[in-house]
Amino acid sequence: MEKKFGDASGAVPLTSAHSSPAGFPSIRKRRFLLSVVWILIGLWVALCIVQGARVRRWTYNTFDALRFHSDLQRRCMWGLECVGPEGFLNQYEKMAIEEPDWRTFLDYSPLRLLVVREWAIYLQRHFPEITSVPPEEAYDIAMPPEDRNSGSPEQLKRSLEFQFPLLCFGALLDLIGAISAFFLTRLWVRRTKPLTTSSWLLQHLHGTWQGLIAATLFWFNPNTLLNAYGWPTWDTWIVPMFLLAALLSSLDYWFCSGLVLATGMMLKGQQLAVVPVFILWALISGGLGPTSRWIIGLVLGVGLIVSPWMITYLPPEKVQAARLEQVLPPGDWSPTLFAINRMPDWPAMTWIYFTALAVAAARYFRHKKWHIAAGAAAIFILAYWPWLLRRNREWWAIGVLCAAALSASTALVPRRGQRYSIAAIFGGGLLLCMLIFHGSTAWWLCAFHFPSIQAPFLIYGPASNIPGIFELRFGWPPEIDTVAFTLPALIAFSHGWVTHLAIWPAAPLDVTSGTLFDSIFFVLLILSGIGIGLHARRHDPRFLVALVTPWLMFFLFPVRLHERYLLFAAATASICIGHGLGMTLLGFVLTVASSVMTLDQMWGNDLPRWGRDLAHQFPSIFSPDAGLTIQSYVQNTHPDIGWGVLVAAMVFFYLTMMPSPKALRR
Repeated sequence: MEKKFGDASGAVPLTSAHSSPAGFPSIRKRRFLLSVVWILIGLWVALCIVQGARVRRWTYNTFDALRFHSDLQRRCMWGLECVGPEGFLNQYEKMAIEEPDWRTFLDYSPLRLLVVREWAIYLQRHFPEITSVPPEEAYDIAMPPEDRNSGSPEQLKRSLEFQFPLLCFGALLDLIGAISAFFLTRLWVRRTKPLTTSSWLLQHLHGTWQGLIAATLFWFNPNTLLNAYGWPTWDTWIVPMFLLAALLSSLDYWFCSGLVLATGMMLKGQQLAVVPVFILWALISGGLGPTSRWIIGLVLGVGLIVSPWMITYLPPEKVQAARLEQVLPPGDWSPTLFAINRMPDWPAMTWIYFTALAVAAARYFRHKKWHIAAGAAAIFILAYWPWLLRRNREWWAIGVLCAAALSASTALVPRRGQRYSIAAIFGGGLLLCMLIFHGSTAWWLCAFHFPSIQAPFLIYGPASNIPGIFELRFGWPPEIDTVAFTLPALIAFSHGWVTHLAIWPAAPLDVTSGTLFDSIFFVLLILSGIGIGLHARRHDPRFLVALVTPWLMFFLFPVRLHERYLLFAAATASICIGHGLGMTLLGFVLTVASSVMTLDQMWGNDLPRWGRDLAHQFPSIFSPDAGLTIQSYVQNTHPDIGWGVLVAAMVFFYLTMMPSPKALRR
């Protein structure tokens, strides 16, 4: 049966080599025009890639005078520590006792630590002189302080060679983000905005041109360039993983989406903030099936990445001996302090393997009810036995819950779904090793817990968000443990057993400023996740706008945040072109505000030289003292530019929570 031209697929009916619907060009002519269009699109993509590489190199060289060398020195140190005698895996155990006031600290997530380790291997090969000094001095040897900001061609070339692998890795992630932005925008434009035009070319390119604009905006985002190549830092690594996970979720690949977001979390811990959004999105738009698949993917991804710390361990007596030396300042520790061989945790590996094997075997013995019951009972016993050990008996309830859930899934889940049960065994079993076997918690303490206690202040740097406004404009103390207000006890519970409780509502509750702002963020994040789920379920055109809102809430309200983190919302806002021009322009406003905040943190080193470099490259725009002039303008925006970000966030939040008229008419 012949397809009608202009249907939902956008396909062109091929009736014959010469015939075509009335009023349309011939088939051959359409094919020729489409070939020309796609060749032009290919040329545009190639041009963007080439020019994007040039712009990244230009950004790196132009902001050499403002380079943030302390960050570079610390990542160089930790990379060399990982390839030293202590090894990669032992760094977290060594730093598990770090205190917030330590000058030497480790807050890298596992994959980020792996990236700097591979970079350090490159540095040892191309800069062999760094192996002659301690790791904390290696950066000064490779990039001497007296030559860092000279701006000479030799210095710029050496600096670029030093950073080259990290810059290439960042560019690769940027490319993944641009590709994800293209397909995500194209998908939701085609899904939510059906065309009524009779133009065959517009029907064919529907969503494609919006996707190209989104990818181009992401690839050339000014703050992405400034942050990842001018600073350079790795904040931009989050956004590509978020966009790719959102694309996979939109295509109903929830399990793969969870894996991708787990990878993002292990690259940079702030990715953890949007986990509730994906869970609510899956639950509202798809139900328990997609939700469970996404959670299993996330757990499996995290478990596999941290598995080296789960199935091996350091002998406790040797760790205790090393701790005795750690009473000294970190700079005085021996370079072989934690050069301890790790032991394989055979009981943990055996438990995970045979439990997964039993579940896999149970898939093929479901012919009779007693087969299913016997298999479920055997799996329950096999999964529960670690909690029979004396050291784990206090956690027996968790063991019963896990074993019962696993045996029930074996009995109730269809055979095809058993693969997710096996994935859950591997992911959840690896993480449970921290509780019932010898799995290390040091990676969590360093990469996720330590950043939450490191800077107990409302803001960390010139962040122009709501906590910053309250501190600098309304005089709130910077410490987050300051009591903001007290919730009185509820009179309705003034009698009876509730009066014996020392918690609210039976007793007054002191609410600190940190608790207040973090609670506001959590509530708004949950509401944003609900809005995203509802928009996805309705196929609402506002869905792409809603994806930006969680990152705006993340920047505006939590405490301890850096000014750079507005980048997450600004870079994601490139997909707003799928909604319309207005929200795209508002996303550009976020990019400007984010760039201003990032630049405000980069002052230092040779600011006058930066101004002279700008004047040399753009003599008709900048004067030699442009650096000081720009600094005066940028610094005066803090923290009041946060009011503008708040207004933009209100617009995004409104569109996230309210359905569009088109969605309501469906």
